[in-house]
Amino acid sequence: MYRFEESAPFRAAALRHDIAPIFICPPNANDDLLREISSHGRGYTYLLSRAGVTGTESRAQLPLHHLVNTLREYRAAPPLQGFGISEPSQVRDALQAGAAGAISGSAIVKIIEQHQQQPAEMLARLGAFVSEMKAATRS
Repeated sequence: MYRFEESAPFRAAALRHDIAPIFICPPNANDDLLREISSHGRGYTYLLSRAGVTGTESRAQLPLHHLVNTLREYRAAPPLQGFGISEPSQVRDALQAGAAGAISGSAIVKIIEQHQQQPAEMLARLGAFVSEMKAATRS
């Protein structure tokens, strides 16, 4: 679990250089942790879809309504849901749960990894993937 006192020098250094400190909100966060994240985070709150390591599972675990509602109540930086976001339907689900957006890092890394020897194909697939994910924010 987070120990916010340990983040104090990093938060201070980030703020001195106009860098927003971003904190991770795990799906099992208790009320005290949600208050700390809300108090110290800036820019956005990285809301984990599930416990674990990114890229190790293919599906996000939803819904996270309760966390989003509590973060909003505590005036946290906007929550962006990440971990296991690899399909447009998951983006829609995250937004319907109240998240301000979705993060899809591992899916993009996977496309790059699979097509790194064919740059044109890689760029085409990245463009298509990002377009599909973005379109899900409008539906």
